[in-house]
Amino acid sequence: MIRRTRRVVAFAVVLCLVLTSFFLLPKNPLMFLSKNMPLTYSDLADTTRAGVGRSLQKVGLRPLGWKETADESFFVSPVSDLVTEAQYSHSEDIVGYTSRKLTDEEFTKSQVQCGQIRYRSGSNNERVEVTKPRVLEDPSGFHDLWNYLEQSGYSKLVKPQDAEHWYRFSGSAVWMPGDNCYLMVTRYIYAPTERDVPVLSLCRLQAFDSKWAEIPGKRIRYVDVTSNKILAALRKYLRHDKDDSMLDAISLKMPAFMDVPIQQVPGRKAVFLGPEDPRIVYRENSLMEDEPIITFNELTESKDRLIHAAFPLRKPVDGKLRVVALRSSLSDRMPLVEKNWSPFFERGDGDFQSGSLGFAHFIYDLGDITIVRCDFDTGKCKQTSREDEDKKDSEDGKTKNSLGKVFIRGGTNIVAVPEVLQRRILRPKRTKGMSKNAEPEMWFGISKTHDEECSCGKSNYRPNMFILYKNNGLYRMEIVTESSNLGIDITAWSADGSTACDGLPNVLSPNSIAFWSVHEGAFGLDDYLALTISLADHDTQLVFLKGVASYIDGLYRENAIQADDSLSAERAAAVIRCALQGSYSRCEAYAKTHKMFVELSGESGESGESGESAKAENAENAENAEKIEEDAAAANAEKQA
Repeated sequence: MIRRTRRVVAFAVVLCLVLTSFFLLPKNPLMFLSKNMPLTYSDLADTTRAGVGRSLQKVGLRPLGWKETADESFFVSPVSDLVTEAQYSHSEDIVGYTSRKLTDEEFTKSQVQCGQIRYRSGSNNERVEVTKPRVLEDPSGFHDLWNYLEQSGYSKLVKPQDAEHWYRFSGSAVWMPGDNCYLMVTRYIYAPTERDVPVLSLCRLQAFDSKWAEIPGKRIRYVDVTSNKILAALRKYLRHDKDDSMLDAISLKMPAFMDVPIQQVPGRKAVFLGPEDPRIVYRENSLMEDEPIITFNELTESKDRLIHAAFPLRKPVDGKLRVVALRSSLSDRMPLVEKNWSPFFERGDGDFQSGSLGFAHFIYDLGDITIVRCDFDTGKCKQTSREDEDKKDSEDGKTKNSLGKVFIRGGTNIVAVPEVLQRRILRPKRTKGMSKNAEPEMWFGISKTHDEECSCGKSNYRPNMFILYKNNGLYRMEIVTESSNLGIDITAWSADGSTACDGLPNVLSPNSIAFWSVHEGAFGLDDYLALTISLADHDTQLVFLKGVASYIDGLYRENAIQADDSLSAERAAAVIRCALQGSYSRCEAYAKTHKMFVELSGESGESGESGESAKAENAENAENAEKIEEDAAAANAEKQA
């Protein structure tokens, strides 16, 4: 009897242990791992995909097939308590313009008045709120910079250890769900005269956790390494007493400077060299792993300034970063000057063969909704927006009036409107005449307005939001808002602590949408958006916004989407014109509360003179270089004759 009782008790204990492990431990085998379980040779004996994934996690790297095999406990949300518990305030009303307010007949009757298509939020629930900005630092940046300059050989272009004339700004970030971190690219420039005349630009990569604390030493695995390559690297890692550098063969360690080839024009003085205006986007992929792509513009040996795409998580070829220059046939300017392209992805851009660099779309010009699709394998870009959409009532996206000039330019990456919001927008009662089989696409972005002579600086940059819509192959600019200061007193270009408008640029630049999370709440939509910005081209800062989705939802609740696109160009032109005029008025209002406008002239100040002088000198040097080349060519031809 006693023995039988003991057997029953033992069986009960075992059963309890099994049930406990079943309910308490993750069901995914990848989740059994922890930092307290170091990698061993026995781990590498399991060469299955799951086994390799477990080995990768033991060294802190993203497992293979994480999207298919990982359960919810694997993922960290970018919406951390830093985001949800931050203090938000309503700084100013967001005023937008939408062509949905008028019928085609009303559009054709007469010149559209901006009041007819203006939209303001109808309730407090639709107000956009924003946090105070926080600076994103790079503590080891300048120490690493000197080392990189020496290793790369670029130290010959700058004065060594001249920290006073180095500046860091324009940080662009994106959330990496497979690595549970943000990846941010930031621009470093060396400008010994004026900040708008840099000699050299570099790009720096950093990783941040969900609370925006930097993760020094964080490794992110390359997306195109095979299981065999991974196992070989891990064996080498163990043979060398877990030397971290052995993982360089399969991963990129943060922080790091991007080793972008810098090209110099022969005979021309070194100026405006290296990658400028970096932007990062996250591309999902149906055949291989998702990956970030970094775009920037750079001067080439042919004197053209072209948009380039870099692939930091593709394994370097012969030790060199994968970079491709992009060319379109849309510009007839020689040499080419391509800037401010805004990247985004349509359905199908993630469908490509293994080994290919794939595709992406860009808004080439926001002013006339010119859109191109680029093949990253060839660098060729073809226009996808229809000809009848282009250059209607628009001159390079510019509105001229008696007060001055204002432009619309590319700003952040462009993200797909989250599915939960898009479903609300496209519900049947909010659409008119749209086929049930229609598959429209919608994107959200934050561009920037460039105001000239609006009484706050010789040039004034501010963010503004827009919605891009596509149906039946036709693009429409659905919403464009007036610019906003985001409740920030903008630091003056001199970076001396002043917030006054003077005769120098006055800049609040939107750099990236790091994430946008939208879900159904108890009283409507709840959403959070992370936006990186730069003030006065002097720093990288972060703000959180909430209420953006509710604002957009409210607009579509009052203004139905119509299937008739016969006047899409005219509607877009009216929306952009009104948004730019409203932005100009906002700039004037801001100037009135931030000191008087200092007229820019030849005697406007020493710094302004030095900047213009430097630019004039650069132009003269370029002309002299061209003359030298022409003389040399003529002499060579004469010799041959």
